[in-house]
Amino acid sequence: LLLLFMSKECVESIFLEFNLLDVPCLKMALSKALGYAIVLGSVLVKFPQILKIYSSGSVIGLALSTFLLETFCAMINVAYNYAQGFPFSTWGENFFILL
Repeated sequence: LLLLFMSKECVESIFLEFNLLDVPCLKMALSKALGYAIVLGSVLVKFPQILKIYSSGSVIGLALSTFLLETFCAMINVAYNYAQGFPFSTWGENFFILL
């Protein structure tokens, strides 16, 4: 689980050598943790809208053009980042927006 947030070298430095002030490793861990928090938040961002559509049984009032533009932009972002091999924590929010 720790390897999701930092490299093997950083895990060894912080947890085995007790170098708790390893600044580059702490920066990496914080950056990855924030990235995954944003991904988690993106899962929840569309939830109220989905509930409202489900409870009303209708999508009346939603603009098709807005939906298509948002979907297209997220799809381009996901495709580019995936093709470049960037970590999921940096583009995962757009993946979940597509769902």
